[in-house]
Amino acid sequence: MVEGVQSKHILLVEDQAIIALSEASVLTEAGFSVEIVHSGEAAVQHAVSGADIDLILMDIDLGSGIDGTDAATRILAVRSLPIVFLTGHAEKDMVDRVKGITRYGYVLKGGGSFVLIESVTMALELYAANQATIDREHRILALNRMYAVLSDVNQAIVRTRSPDALYQNVCRIAVESGGFLFAWVGLIEEKTNILHPVAWYRPDETYVKQIVIDFSHPELGNGPAGRAFRSGIHFISNQTRIDDVMGPWRAEATARGFRASAAFPIKVFGKVIGIFSFYAGEEEFFDSDEVRLLDELAVDIGFAVETEQTEREQEQRAEAQRETEQLLQFVAMKDPNVAFAVDRDFNFLFVNDRFADRLGMRAESATGTHHLAAVDGVPQEWRAAISRAFVGETTRSGFEPVSWNGDGDQFVQWHCYPWLSANKKIVAAIVYANYINLSDLPPPADIRGQSSGNLMEREARHRFKNGMQLISSLLAIDATRTDDDVQAFGLRRAAERVSSLSTVLSTAYAAEVRRQKSDLFTVMEQLAGELRAAMAGAGVEITVKGSRVEVDASDAVPFALIVHELVMNALKHAFSGPDGRHSISVLVDSRQGSGGRLTVSDNGGGFPEALLRLGAAGDGLVIVRALTRQVGGTIELANEADNGGASVTIEFPTERSAATPRTPDDRNEK
Repeated sequence: MVEGVQSKHILLVEDQAIIALSEASVLTEAGFSVEIVHSGEAAVQHAVSGADIDLILMDIDLGSGIDGTDAATRILAVRSLPIVFLTGHAEKDMVDRVKGITRYGYVLKGGGSFVLIESVTMALELYAANQATIDREHRILALNRMYAVLSDVNQAIVRTRSPDALYQNVCRIAVESGGFLFAWVGLIEEKTNILHPVAWYRPDETYVKQIVIDFSHPELGNGPAGRAFRSGIHFISNQTRIDDVMGPWRAEATARGFRASAAFPIKVFGKVIGIFSFYAGEEEFFDSDEVRLLDELAVDIGFAVETEQTEREQEQRAEAQRETEQLLQFVAMKDPNVAFAVDRDFNFLFVNDRFADRLGMRAESATGTHHLAAVDGVPQEWRAAISRAFVGETTRSGFEPVSWNGDGDQFVQWHCYPWLSANKKIVAAIVYANYINLSDLPPPADIRGQSSGNLMEREARHRFKNGMQLISSLLAIDATRTDDDVQAFGLRRAAERVSSLSTVLSTAYAAEVRRQKSDLFTVMEQLAGELRAAMAGAGVEITVKGSRVEVDASDAVPFALIVHELVMNALKHAFSGPDGRHSISVLVDSRQGSGGRLTVSDNGGGFPEALLRLGAAGDGLVIVRALTRQVGGTIELANEADNGGASVTIEFPTERSAATPRTPDDRNEK
């Protein structure tokens, strides 16, 4: 027995039965498996059927019918096999008959067993070596082809901005440069859970239309594309003619010559959005090297889509930022109060018309100049506030006297806060100032008996309200920029507070300018008016009752903030549904001695018993308690006996000296 031949199958083609049996006996004894056919036609039929054959031992002269050379030619047109020719003739013309045929030997009949066995063994070894060389060359060509595809796709990625155009280009490149018969890209439609082809190259549209990847269907969602999409990894079918997963598409694919297919997931930001499918005309086409390069190709396509989406979103944010800045610049430019922005080096980035007038120059020419070069006597606290703005702090002043560039007496109230770019970086400090120059007021003959103090108060109120509305708008815009829901909620809440309190604040600061007391009842009526306007359509009635109670002007704002927080808490927690008539009542009255009382109640669901018993509270009541301590008061929480609604009562002194204690905790609560 010859070593290493036990598993080799030989097809012996011999028209003489006795000779065939003799040759088969020799080969079988050597360890080969032999099958005999007696005609060229039978040899062709057996070989092209896909039978397991390692070598054909072919007689040249097969009698009637086709001869051995013709049979060999037909077999080699279908599959690659080593063929050794047998003949009983040693003439040159007989040998010449097989010169045009790929062959691995020529054996004379009757040459002996040794010659026959060695000829067959040598032919098998030569064929194996030749196939190894061919396979290596094939792999080199295949890898070169795939690297060319990767290179062409990467160039397309650089040149192509639209994902749709990119998908079409990569399908074309896969077919033209990659040697595939067909390539297509499909994207998921999440509403229907169906994967639809969006780009393809080569086959007719009839075939594309029958590609339906429906994940709700047990078969249509379970092919190579469906499996690759669900698993997030590639799926290979190297024998589509017999692979069960190709069931619904096998007939159409086979008719078009598809013998192998592969599907690769396209991932964008870690999520599978579609697949890239390839079809080849050879079985076992997709080996490990090919699959690795196609995996890389799918990753490159996903990265290109990610980049395009990111750039598009950045462009949209930048455009929104530009529109916002243009709008704000227009509003600020026309504002009657002073507004300007500076960079970290204190150079003007923006100056509105009002401030430019005070500088004695045009707003355009002021941009880029250092603020000390343009303005003499800018308050030192302004420069300190600007520095703090670049570390994220906001500073606000009261009305204070100031003199710029030799102007007359002025009162100024200002804010300084950081300005964030679209990428959340502090790029500027914005100063917004309400100021009154007494020298700008009309002469006595034109003011109809009003004192300069009254005019200053009216001007302070008007300018302050404008300024507060601008700040409220800026906060609301900042809320739309952030992706942080908690931060956005805080900014919107701050904008609501500023908007609701603008009238109260303007009145309070005007009273500070006059160094007068504030009437808390009037403050509450003003606040209620702002809240009614803000909550129009919410179905909540706000009433203010009571009598005049005077408090320090500096305490008017804390009281307004207290009521604002309690009203917001009631809207959020007390009124759980739209049914019924919701009401909030604010009562201001005096108490015996030198003191006042502020009560805010509603007809909602009341405080939870745990809150009344244990004193737990959310952010709203924490703010209320802190403000109560600020005005030197005490706070009591209760539920109304008649309607079960929540009630908050604050008792406070109306006359406080500088030594009035401000308790650091809740020990002043009842």
